[in-house]
Amino acid sequence: MPVKRSKNNTFWTAIAVFTLGVCSVAWNFDWLSDVGFIGLLAASLTLSLMATQFLLLEQHRRGSAQNAMQREAAKLKSQVKLLLTQAHYDNLTGLGNRNLLHDRFQFVVERCMRSKASFALMMIDLNSFKSINDTYGHSAGDAVLIASANRLMASVRASDTVVRLGGDEFLLLIERFEHGNDVFKLGQKLIDTLSEDIVLPSGEIVAVGASVGIAQFPQNGADMPGLIEYADQSMYECKTSGHMPLEFA
Repeated sequence: MPVKRSKNNTFWTAIAVFTLGVCSVAWNFDWLSDVGFIGLLAASLTLSLMATQFLLLEQHRRGSAQNAMQREAAKLKSQVKLLLTQAHYDNLTGLGNRNLLHDRFQFVVERCMRSKASFALMMIDLNSFKSINDTYGHSAGDAVLIASANRLMASVRASDTVVRLGGDEFLLLIERFEHGNDVFKLGQKLIDTLSEDIVLPSGEIVAVGASVGIAQFPQNGADMPGLIEYADQSMYECKTSGHMPLEFA
């Protein structure tokens, strides 16, 4: 961006040009004696140098101010990005949170209503998390949550959404499946994956296990609270019985 010239800049530029012009004319027409000319030249050059230094300092100041503004703008942009990330993602696991779920849910509902398609919500609860947390401490509990989150992410497609609702509860938004049994098979796969051993930072080996509940749109609910309630009830039935239903009700 070019530096905007101020009135002070114009004044000092005129001074510099004028003094150099006087020296040039005096030299060419020999108006002054050698001594007088040298004195005028010295004074003129000094004044010209002062004007030039002022202009350079002014441009540097303006350039520094512009650079500072650019740095502040970049810093503000970074802070906004951080706030948006914190507003939509879980700090511990890096998964989405309820805000992200709400945004994705509205988008998927609108798309499915246009195409008359279906999607599913899967509620997941870790079975033995509390006992692991109480026995080995909160750092061990955090390690279990992070490992479980990574396994969930690795088990679904890029188009699906995995969020942490809080504590040891997770929810998956599963898009575009052909048959209800496909979602059931995914649920069973998640149970098997989350039941595998987890090595804690201390070297201890634990197994947490999981219960999964499923709700299908629009059969089990037309809005997010209704579908979450249905999936939550289905998850507790899985926890009580020890297995998932073989198909959607």
